[in-house]
Amino acid sequence: MTEVTAKLYLQPKQVMSVLGSLEAAGLIAAQGPKGGYHYQPRNEELANLVEELATLDRERPVTLIKLIYSRPDTLEAFADAFRLRKDS
Repeated sequence: MTEVTAKLYLQPKQVMSVLGSLEAAGLIAAQGPKGGYHYQPRNEELANLVEELATLDRERPVTLIKLIYSRPDTLEAFADAFRLRKDS
């Protein structure tokens, strides 16, 4: 966690909060006694959504930023925004 706080210039409490949220959302899992984490989506659907997000970030970063700031701040609404855009 110290490495994350240093690279992102965040306080340990902020990092723990974000890591807890990512873990609760099923995106990461705790790893070992040192408190590390690793990417581990809870199911294939979530893994596919993350891959779609990575693809959008590479191919259409401005569109992605606009979507992030135009939608409610929930994981489900965020994922739905990409489904709607992809199907359109």
